[in-house]
Amino acid sequence: MAAGREKRPVDMDCAIFSGGWFHAHLTASPTTIVELLPRKNIVRSLIAVNMATAPSESEVTDLAIASVLAELGSISSLQPEQLEALKSFVGGKDVLAFLPTGVGKDLVYQIAPMVFEKLGRVNPIVIVVTPQVALIKEDQNTEDLHLQPVDLMENQIREATAIGVKAAQLGGSDDEGIAQGEFQLVLGGPERWVLEDEWREMLSSAVYQENLAGVVVDEAHLAYKWSQQSKYQSELREAFYRLGELRSLVPEGTPILALTESADLKSVQKVRMVLEMEDAHVVRASPNRRNVRLGLVPFPRDKTVSLGWIIDEIRDKGLDMNCIIIYCRHLKAVNKVFSHLKYELGADAWVGEKVSSNMLIGIYFSATLDKYKDRIRKSLVGEGSCRVVVATGALGNGIDFMNVGKVVMYGPPENMENILQMVSRAGRDGKKADAVLYYKDEQLAKVDKAVKAFVEAKSGETCIRKRLLGHFEDSPVSVEPDHNCCTSCHRACKCAGDR
Repeated sequence: MAAGREKRPVDMDCAIFSGGWFHAHLTASPTTIVELLPRKNIVRSLIAVNMATAPSESEVTDLAIASVLAELGSISSLQPEQLEALKSFVGGKDVLAFLPTGVGKDLVYQIAPMVFEKLGRVNPIVIVVTPQVALIKEDQNTEDLHLQPVDLMENQIREATAIGVKAAQLGGSDDEGIAQGEFQLVLGGPERWVLEDEWREMLSSAVYQENLAGVVVDEAHLAYKWSQQSKYQSELREAFYRLGELRSLVPEGTPILALTESADLKSVQKVRMVLEMEDAHVVRASPNRRNVRLGLVPFPRDKTVSLGWIIDEIRDKGLDMNCIIIYCRHLKAVNKVFSHLKYELGADAWVGEKVSSNMLIGIYFSATLDKYKDRIRKSLVGEGSCRVVVATGALGNGIDFMNVGKVVMYGPPENMENILQMVSRAGRDGKKADAVLYYKDEQLAKVDKAVKAFVEAKSGETCIRKRLLGHFEDSPVSVEPDHNCCTSCHRACKCAGDR
């Protein structure tokens, strides 16, 4: 929290709470205790119970969250980092949360309005500053960015609505209802919240001054990253550097929750500075996916030779294999890799009749037809026939990667965040998995300096995992035994074991 800002209490009745009521009296399951209480306003309900020793504010928050989860039914519990971030946020604290892919950062703010309501807030509203669409660089030989036709806000609104939260986005048919405070969760891009007078004035209205419970900045570091791209530089740069103005538009003491999946340390510092979050409570889940072995391998003279093991696995296992994603730097490479696989596999590229729905290989990029995208999405969760997907970075946001056993980066991604995100798409089921990056030296001229240093390993650190994670956390660690860590540690491994 910025210096001099007063903490905004969740409910004035919380001030009377003290002692260890929760631990002394919660002998039954949390759900059982919750069932004894009315569905609304846990704070006043507990006072009505008239226990000898009243619970602390933290314990009341625990019960409020447990009550929300019990009502939802579909969500049995939160991960520790989710719970910590949510508790601090609804408790009136600024929070900076690093929740990597798989932890479920969106759920934290999606259920926040329901928890605020349990804690006594009447008609609580949470606003979310979030990118509207994913910007994808599908041809890394140019500076052009493309809009991936996956509206991130639509996905977030769909998910929130599914759990009973009324959600809407700025700039659509719901604008009148948004202004009147009819929605619990209101999403908008940074440029809308900061640069457009209509929404700035709305935040100053009586409805929002009375009911705004919290502000969420989702993936704020992306606005910073994109503001560096020449095509979008002007508007996004201005919006990013003016995000701090939200402090003056919302009621004093309104907590801000800044969420990120894969921000590097430099981007995080920029976000903290702009949002005035020097004193924020920090929640950090390590992005280290210990079940994923990492590989860094130079391309052979003929790059397609590196695909030989994938062809062998398709022939040997067919539908019995987990999915493999091959990420390519540009569309030309996608077509070349797909054509090579199809030619080499011949009839083995299909299961049964030679129709597209039976193909074991597929293509995914921004302009892929929806019916083919749907086939691949289903396969990635184990419900379709596609086992190898050749893709651009468009295969990312809004996708469930539960059935992915291997990720191949067919050429170095542009920055370290993209590498980490691609690695994180392997092994979501918790089983052993692999992520390998192939490269040629000449490709390193078209990537971030950090990626070049990572690949060339001039820092002196031999462990690939430590080199990667060192951009995202202060004390990265290897995985033991060494042969399960990375190709570099595997070569140095002294044990007799293998995977």
